[in-house]
Amino acid sequence: TGAPASHSDTTGTKACGTFSVTAGWSGQFGPGFTTLAVHSNTNGQIAWPAYTDAELLGGKVVSPDKSWSVTQL
Repeated sequence: TGAPASHSDTTGTKACGTFSVTAGWSGQFGPGFTTLAVHSNTNGQIAWPAYTDAELLGGKVVSPDKSWSVTQL
Protein backbone atom coordinates (compact mmCIF):
# COMPACT_ATOMS: atom_id res chain seq x y z
CA THR A 1 0.00 0.00 0.00
CA GLY A 2 2.82 2.38 -0.79
CA ALA A 3 4.91 1.54 2.30
CA PRO A 4 8.51 0.48 1.72
CA ALA A 5 9.21 -3.24 2.12
CA SER A 6 11.26 -2.46 5.23
CA HIS A 7 8.05 -1.16 6.84
CA SER A 8 6.13 -4.38 6.24
CA ASP A 9 5.47 -7.40 8.43
CA THR A 10 6.11 -10.87 7.05
CA THR A 11 3.07 -12.92 6.20
CA GLY A 12 3.31 -15.95 8.47
CA THR A 13 6.45 -17.78 9.47
CA LYS A 14 9.27 -18.28 6.97
CA ALA A 15 11.40 -21.45 7.08
CA CYS A 16 15.16 -21.03 6.75
CA GLY A 17 16.85 -24.40 7.19
CA THR A 18 16.22 -25.54 10.76
CA PHE A 19 15.04 -22.05 11.76
CA SER A 20 11.65 -20.32 11.66
CA VAL A 21 11.73 -16.55 11.11
CA THR A 22 9.10 -13.83 11.46
CA ALA A 23 9.55 -10.07 11.16
CA GLY A 24 7.59 -6.96 12.01
CA TRP A 25 8.05 -3.21 11.69
CA SER A 26 6.89 -0.55 14.16
CA GLY A 27 7.07 3.21 14.27
CA GLN A 28 4.64 3.75 17.15
CA PHE A 29 7.32 4.78 19.68
CA GLY A 30 9.24 7.24 17.52
CA PRO A 31 11.79 6.32 14.84
CA GLY A 32 10.90 3.07 13.11
CA PHE A 33 12.54 -0.28 13.72
CA THR A 34 12.30 -3.86 12.45
CA THR A 35 12.31 -6.80 14.88
CA LEU A 36 12.87 -10.40 13.84
CA ALA A 37 12.03 -13.54 15.79
CA VAL A 38 14.50 -16.32 14.95
CA HIS A 39 13.52 -19.71 16.41
CA SER A 40 15.63 -22.87 16.27
CA ASN A 41 13.30 -25.75 15.50
CA THR A 42 15.93 -28.25 16.72
CA ASN A 43 16.69 -26.94 20.22
CA GLY A 44 13.80 -24.55 20.99
CA GLN A 45 15.96 -21.43 21.38
CA ILE A 46 14.80 -18.01 20.19
CA ALA A 47 16.34 -14.56 19.72
CA TRP A 48 14.73 -11.22 18.83
CA PRO A 49 17.25 -9.14 16.85
CA ALA A 50 16.10 -5.61 15.96
CA TYR A 51 17.39 -2.88 13.66
CA THR A 52 16.48 0.79 13.26
CA ASP A 53 15.33 2.14 9.91
CA ALA A 54 18.57 4.16 9.72
CA GLU A 55 20.67 0.98 10.07
CA LEU A 56 18.81 -0.71 7.20
CA LEU A 57 18.65 2.35 4.93
CA GLY A 58 19.24 1.39 1.32
CA GLY A 59 19.38 -2.34 2.06
CA LYS A 60 22.93 -2.11 3.39
CA VAL A 61 24.48 -4.80 5.59
CA VAL A 62 24.53 -3.74 9.23
CA SER A 63 28.10 -3.10 10.37
CA PRO A 64 29.51 -3.76 12.85
CA ASP A 65 27.72 -7.02 13.47
CA LYS A 66 25.50 -7.11 16.55
CA SER A 67 24.61 -9.85 19.00
CA TRP A 68 21.49 -10.61 21.03
CA SER A 69 20.68 -12.84 23.97
CA VAL A 70 19.17 -16.23 23.20
CA THR A 71 16.26 -17.60 25.26
CA GLN A 72 15.33 -21.24 25.76
CA LEU A 73 11.61 -21.81 25.16
